[in-house]
Amino acid sequence: MSSINILLADDSPIFVAALTGILEADGDMKVAWVAENGIQAHEMTANHSPDLVVMDVHMPEMGGLEAIEEIMATTPTPILVLTSDPRAETSDFIFDAIERGALELIRKPAEFDPQAADAKMIRNKARLLSGVAVVRRAKKEARLRAKPAWSVGAPQGAEGDAEARAGATGRLSRVIGVVSSTGGPAALAGLLEFIPSGFEAPFVVVQHLSPGFSETFASWLDSVSALSASVAQQGARLKAGHVYVAPDGHHLEVDETGALLLIPAEAGTTHVPSGTRLLESIARSYGRRSIGVVLTGMGNDGAVGMQRIKERGGVTMVQSPDTCVVASMPQAAISLGCVDAHYPTDDLANAVIAAVRGCVGK
Repeated sequence: MSSINILLADDSPIFVAALTGILEADGDMKVAWVAENGIQAHEMTANHSPDLVVMDVHMPEMGGLEAIEEIMATTPTPILVLTSDPRAETSDFIFDAIERGALELIRKPAEFDPQAADAKMIRNKARLLSGVAVVRRAKKEARLRAKPAWSVGAPQGAEGDAEARAGATGRLSRVIGVVSSTGGPAALAGLLEFIPSGFEAPFVVVQHLSPGFSETFASWLDSVSALSASVAQQGARLKAGHVYVAPDGHHLEVDETGALLLIPAEAGTTHVPSGTRLLESIARSYGRRSIGVVLTGMGNDGAVGMQRIKERGGVTMVQSPDTCVVASMPQAAISLGCVDAHYPTDDLANAVIAAVRGCVGK
């Protein structure tokens, strides 16, 4: 079996040596090329066609963000980004790498023991991403993060009205659960950026992330959407027009009163947080008013939860598998026969809006 050939881009010789030892520890991957800056990373990718590029975002001459954009516009290649401490960076900076075409973000290992848990996680992630088929992405200027003035749906300033309508009865019109993994941040942003301000329902999100990224991820979603996004807090009540992101190390559920519940994960749990647990709780608590959405990702998380929503008369939809970075999660839900429809990312927002406003799933 041939090795997975990796291009490693980082300007620290010490880190390059340490990460090479981590990546090559199992014998099925090889750091075949090393770039010291973004210009070299772009040129080497074009000349050698590596199976995977692993890069830092802070490099001289041309940084990682610019290098990602150049690579994805000319020689599309799976890219894994490493960062020292996601909480020390701005969310705009970190997740701009995803918007420019990187597949995933991982925190740099805290120790360089190849058998440590975070080292094994990096190798597993590298194996997965090296097999992902990526497409060319046109270059574009990094867009400003100011929230746009939405003209679709509810008028500006209607968020309070939406919450008041829900609060008058103590019941939200719908509750939307979204589950995603590999490729999910970009897909989720693509969904939320077309949801209007003052929207009548909340979004509760399970996105599989490396530890330490949930706060910056929520802040990034807040900046690219007209909705208010934040990390879910224990006991907080759902509000229309808000997005709640599952925190690190906890499962996220919703009870029949609209309260968010954080459940510490047990050791050895496969998916933390679990998309299926979230969707099952929404199905139990909201029945026909449940909407389940599964986006791109590896594995089958969310599929059984979608089945529960379908059984309770709710609405279920997935991202079209042919538009996914990794199609396993939506395919798993489709295989259970519990998906009402699938949509490309450009159409998902309209489908969610229609479901909330009663055009489907009454």
